[in-house]
Amino acid sequence: MPERSPAARLDQAITALLAGAPPAADTPLAALVYVAAGLRDLPRPDFKARLKADLERKASMATPAVTPLREGFHSLTPYLIVEGAAKTIETFKPSMLIEVHPVQLETVFKSSGQAVFDKLQSWGYRTFAKMPAWQECKAPVPWRKPWKDYACLHADRHRDQIAKLLST
Repeated sequence: MPERSPAARLDQAITALLAGAPPAADTPLAALVYVAAGLRDLPRPDFKARLKADLERKASMATPAVTPLREGFHSLTPYLIVEGAAKTIETFKPSMLIEVHPVQLETVFKSSGQAVFDKLQSWGYRTFAKMPAWQECKAPVPWRKPWKDYACLHADRHRDQIAKLLST
């Protein structure tokens, strides 16, 4: 019969120890079995109690969980804030379709729909909303939904598109 590996012999000795047999003192693995016997009842009950009390204390000191949805809201809206966006808009004067959410602007960004319109106008944009035909807006339009879409066109760059919008 082939000799068993040291790992298999250690496994057999620890199994015997867990079954209640005393560790064999005269084997080459006796020192490891002795360490296993010492670890058998660890951690001590007083250590477990101290650890539990410490973890509970730390948990009670932790900041309370944040509810991701404010009262009255039923969904989350991710916001994308792009570093350098203002410079890109000033430089390239792109056409934009923006969605203005007055409540989120006020609560999240401490701003307003009017501030958005003022900034766009300071950059030379004209803003339009479809109601039902396209009309130019100098301020956010009161609307039955909590948001409104606006087309923003730069006066220097999109004269033809602006004329076309106003003619429809």
